[in-house]
Amino acid sequence: VLAVFGAPVAHDDDAIRALRAAAEIHRAMPAVGGATGDPLTVHMGIASGEVVGSGLGGARHRAYTVMGNSVNLAARLLKLAGAGETVLDEAVQAAAQRIVRCTPIEDAKVKGIDGPLTAWRFVEFVDAGDRSGAHPFVGRAAELAQLSASLASCAAGGTGQTIFVRGDAGIGKSRLIG
Repeated sequence: VLAVFGAPVAHDDDAIRALRAAAEIHRAMPAVGGATGDPLTVHMGIASGEVVGSGLGGARHRAYTVMGNSVNLAARLLKLAGAGETVLDEAVQAAAQRIVRCTPIEDAKVKGIDGPLTAWRFVEFVDAGDRSGAHPFVGRAAELAQLSASLASCAAGGTGQTIFVRGDAGIGKSRLIG
């Protein structure tokens, strides 16, 4: 089963939504019996990134699918997960690190990716304490540095600037300017 979070509408917490869904699936599985009456177990891989979504088929049968590196990575992470486990990529772990506990799988080797990869085994949700603060920006160091430099220039020179912020849905534009 492939589940896509953030399409067609992206949310700031899509990674957390995916993890909550995975945890709920794991929690529900003991109630589902296999053909022998034994409980079924599942294993999951979760990766974050851009994908291409498209409808496939004709007038009689239409399906929706997604393709991209993160879909392939999630399938590879799935193979690292044991029964009842969920394995995450670094982007998902970073996005959820305030509310989850994970253990690293360092130097994980997955087909199709050259070099070492750090994957994360999801352990549990934790109390994040005060959740009123914004989640940290992940992977936006260059953009934040550029914005900080522009603001410093305005303050130093006593002049203003216009900054145009644009990008794909769900990347944090509203949070950046909020």
